[in-house]
Amino acid sequence: MTLCEQPVRLGEQVDHTSLTKYASSVIKTYNVGEAKTQLSSLLDEVQRGVEVIVAKNGKPVARVTRIEGVGKRPMGFVKGRLTRAFFEPLPDEELEELG
Repeated sequence: MTLCEQPVRLGEQVDHTSLTKYASSVIKTYNVGEAKTQLSSLLDEVQRGVEVIVAKNGKPVARVTRIEGVGKRPMGFVKGRLTRAFFEPLPDEELEELG
């Protein structure tokens, strides 16, 4: 059983050394320069489930994580039908209101 699978009860002691080693293997921090030059490999890590933190001047500013359950949208996701009027240019008054 790995550390993350072991149940921990409230008030129970946790082996912080093991926890730190586990966390550092799942979450990695890179500064902006490293992230720019290694973006492709960082994305490979993210796909494998590693969470990547990007830091600027040593301060974390962004988290990159894997997106779960992304699939293609089904065709026809808009209910109803569009008429030809939908594709006509808007009148000048409506364009002015939109800014």
